[in-house]
Amino acid sequence: MLRQARLKPAHTDRFPTVDPSRWYTAAALAGMVKGTLIVREGAEATLPDRVLEPAYFEFRGGSRRRGSWSGLRTRRDDRQHAFALAQS
Repeated sequence: MLRQARLKPAHTDRFPTVDPSRWYTAAALAGMVKGTLIVREGAEATLPDRVLEPAYFEFRGGSRRRGSWSGLRTRRDDRQHAFALAQS
């Protein structure tokens, strides 16, 4: 089963486009939340390291990660690497 997430009902005012009664794949919901943050804060929005913060979302499914999270590259790393290359 894919990792799923849904918005906790107490936080619907924070993410009005997300239906709190629906389970989304975590990846799809993360994209929606990023879009909301960018629309709200503009293109220069600073996104948190973990877009789906457990304070606002609940999760189910997925499998536990084998090994460590340390040393893994993220899409944020990709952007920073591309920016550094463009500057050189």
